[in-house]
Amino acid sequence: MSAIPNVAHANDDPVSRRLSSRLKLLIDQFTTDAEIILRWSSTIISLYNQSPPRYYHTLGHIDHMLNLFDECKSQLQNHSTIELSIWFHDIIYEPKLNDNEIQSIGLFNQFGQQVNLNSQMKSDVEYLIQCTISHDISIPPNNLSQSEVEYFLDFDMAILGEDRRTYETYCNDLRSVSVQHEGKGF
Repeated sequence: MSAIPNVAHANDDPVSRRLSSRLKLLIDQFTTDAEIILRWSSTIISLYNQSPPRYYHTLGHIDHMLNLFDECKSQLQNHSTIELSIWFHDIIYEPKLNDNEIQSIGLFNQFGQQVNLNSQMKSDVEYLIQCTISHDISIPPNNLSQSEVEYFLDFDMAILGEDRRTYETYCNDLRSVSVQHEGKGF
């Protein structure tokens, strides 16, 4: 069994604390081991707060997706699957690499092993994370509906439909990533 990645403890800001509490409740659905719950929630929050700072794939993005998820929950059946997919889809983010989603799936699988997720849920979360690579939807696994996949991807891309100021901030954040990692803007 792989170890939980060793990362610094989560930041102590209000958003991190609120999302950490929510994440602990989610993980508690799969294990009663308090150490695993604490370590994974701390690890996940810390990865989204890592240095050098992320500019878009942050807790703010996760928070936005979770808010949309909460608004649409009545339209969805596989709540835990979709919420886990939200948390893990951008967990690994290194702008220079082109396999972030695959690495995110790998970390999710470590989590799934440690909390003993059933194979169907593991497969469904993997599928949803893979869909974020191209935002192309193939036939979803039996447990997920087409509309659930579409909702999940809409949550991820919702920034594109935000007001002008929010969208411009997003574009500036992407430029910052480009400058930070490539030394040039776009």
